Amino acid sequence: MRKKFFKKCLASTMALALVITGTNSIPALAAKKASVSLKKTSVSVTVGKNVKLSVVKKNVKKVKTTTWTSKKKSIASVTKKGVVTGKKAGSTTVTCKISYLPVSSKKYITKTLTCKVKVIKKSAATPTASPVNYKGDDTSNIGEAREVSIAGGISDKMTVKDNGKMRTNLSSQELIKKEMGIGINLGNTMEATKAANEKDNFSNATDYETAWGAPVTTQKYIDAIHSYGFNTIRVPVAWTSMVKENDTTYTINEKMLGRVEEIVNYALNDGMYVIINDHFDYGWWGKFGACTEDANGNKIADETTRAEALKRYERYWEQISERFKGYSDHLIFESANEEFGNHINDYNLGFNTAVNGVTGNLTVAECYTLTNKLNQDFVDIVRKSGGNNENRHLLLAGYNTNIKSTLDDSYKMPKDTDANGTSKLSVSVHYYDPWGFCGDDAHGTYTEQDKKHTEETFDSLKKFTDAGYGVIIGECGVCNPKQVGVTTCLNDVITLAKERGLLPVLWETPGSYFDREKCIMLYKDIAEFFNNLTGSNGNTKDITARSDDPVVEITPVDVPADATPVWSWTGKWKKNDGSNIGLDGNKVTSTDESKFIQKESCTDDSKIQFNSWGYQTFLQLDWNQFKKPCIKVTFEDSSEDATGELMLSTTDKADGSSTDRQNYPNSSWAGKGFILPESMITSLKGSNPVLNLTFGNAPTVTSIAVYEMGQ
Repeated sequence: MRKKFFKKCLASTMALALVITGTNSIPALAAKKASVSLKKTSVSVTVGKNVKLSVVKKNVKKVKTTTWTSKKKSIASVTKKGVVTGKKAGSTTVTCKISYLPVSSKKYITKTLTCKVKVIKKSAATPTASPVNYKGDDTSNIGEAREVSIAGGISDKMTVKDNGKMRTNLSSQELIKKEMGIGINLGNTMEATKAANEKDNFSNATDYETAWGAPVTTQKYIDAIHSYGFNTIRVPVAWTSMVKENDTTYTINEKMLGRVEEIVNYALNDGMYVIINDHFDYGWWGKFGACTEDANGNKIADETTRAEALKRYERYWEQISERFKGYSDHLIFESANEEFGNHINDYNLGFNTAVNGVTGNLTVAECYTLTNKLNQDFVDIVRKSGGNNENRHLLLAGYNTNIKSTLDDSYKMPKDTDANGTSKLSVSVHYYDPWGFCGDDAHGTYTEQDKKHTEETFDSLKKFTDAGYGVIIGECGVCNPKQVGVTTCLNDVITLAKERGLLPVLWETPGSYFDREKCIMLYKDIAEFFNNLTGSNGNTKDITARSDDPVVEITPVDVPADATPVWSWTGKWKKNDGSNIGLDGNKVTSTDESKFIQKESCTDDSKIQFNSWGYQTFLQLDWNQFKKPCIKVTFEDSSEDATGELMLSTTDKADGSSTDRQNYPNSSWAGKGFILPESMITSLKGSNPVLNLTFGNAPTVTSIAVYEMGQ
């Protein structure tokens, strides 16, 4: 995935305490009209399947009774909790009769709500060579548990169970269809980076592992992932983090190799499959296209820098291959992430690797040729290392991992040994369509047309499966799962992939699908979806939040010019959008909060904490002092293009996980203060006393003020 640096990696170093005293006398807002409605007024359900109907309540104090009935029970039944089950093909109407008490009334109101239900006949699945296996086989590599020391690991000893066996007669296609089940990424973890010119200041692999908000990975967390039915885990790695800046031998510190090996063993202990790669890695890949300029300003190849890039790539895989060559066929090597393609010419995504300011000059055809060469070098290096690596399953990065670009005839799969043929090779592609629904912080709409597009796209990958190669969709899914339709999208992507013999691997970062510290999924409906799909029993009883919970609206309000804030901060905060551009307009290359934040005044400095790289701010007030806390933010430029969306959530600490993150378009709050939603106020007064506030784009904030808007 493109480096989800500023939206998924909301990390900071400390929580804060703030005691607020005093209120002002701005009158409370008038109560709004109460209403009840069904979230969906028409649904489709397959025979034998369920769909849950839910009531949306606004300004309702209490519900006295809720009664669900189906007009034609032979077609669809409905439980007292609104769960509809398809019985046979046809149509019916489900009725919900609800008696409720409005907030502003003492008299109950009874209302009847209806939903049209269409029951669809079961259809045969797309033909496959063998039944679809969503869970996979998690027993084939389990050996006798034994204690070992991992050179460079964070512990003196650890338990390992990998049996070290390589089944030479098992093809990558068989592995994907029968063994690997479905997968998930350990994103924003081992591929996390520090500022490039500061990395030599950090001596432990965990310094990087936790740099983007992830806690230290544990066996307990990997067990939790496995409990929801995931049988493959992809572990992106930035090996350069622990290679000394001026080391032209490109020797990976043993601590990085050891830490990755520990995480690999956590997964192997559960019988899972593991994919490790070289992922983004400070964008050094752009040096493959390094150039200088002649006296006339023409670009010419910088052959010295290009040769060093190739040397680095080869040296990394020589060391990784040697370190892991004794592991079983449950460990898979992947040649790169999304770097093979445009990015070997110039990885210019806010982390420009241009040498002396001169960008690359490789043509698209040359990028394809170089991609093919690097994938071939990768196969040759791994095979040459011997041991189990002679037959290890290898994953080859597609061109930009874009499906259409990888299907181009210019992209060539490498040649393996005669003994292996095509049976041990797979191609890696990524899939985030439609981007408006699946992309970073997207909140669009998923449609049947999107499903059709996915079918057609996955069908096109027959080019590789027909040639005997495996296909792994190394990243896919919905980056922002807190929106309506996520489980439908996930179901389509996963089932359509598995039915065609492809392996889908969900992109997951801290706080998106899992609370990594509590080792539990964040959303009940998504947890239930994966349990049902794989026949697993991951924890759902301790989860209350749902991905499709309605947006909790903020209340915009005009703050009188003479109102006195309870607390305020003024100055300049240049919100970082991932480009690392500071207040002076220049790129920031080392940790320095003053490059993004300059304070003019503050009621109490100890009550606000900015992320040192300018991504967000955290406030912890004595929220019990407020009836209606109102926040107003001002900007140098308050336009929608400058600010983007307002993003709010509550956490138990500055870098904690949250299930109540909400995004609000500029049009709903621009130029006004906003009263926090009641649910957030309750959360802030309870177990999550920290308010996380940031914006989608890169505005310069000039003030943040907190007012009391209650009587």
